[in-house]
Amino acid sequence: MKCIECGKELTLTTKTYVANLKNCVIIVKHTPAYVCDCGEVYYDDETTERIEDIVYSLQKVINDIAIVEYSKVA
Repeated sequence: MKCIECGKELTLTTKTYVANLKNCVIIVKHTPAYVCDCGEVYYDDETTERIEDIVYSLQKVINDIAIVEYSKVA
């Protein structure tokens, strides 16, 4: 997989995903991501769907900050 910004190869690693919403902040630690040396971060379709599910379910019950581990909620 190549970066759309610079064309370099991406490395599969983990990143911290942060959703800064109107009523809360949701932090998902150790989220699988493809990262480029130029700083761009990409998530595959499965990870993106899971992040959306996590954020959607937590924003209903959290009104401040939630920090979760991706592997424990995915």
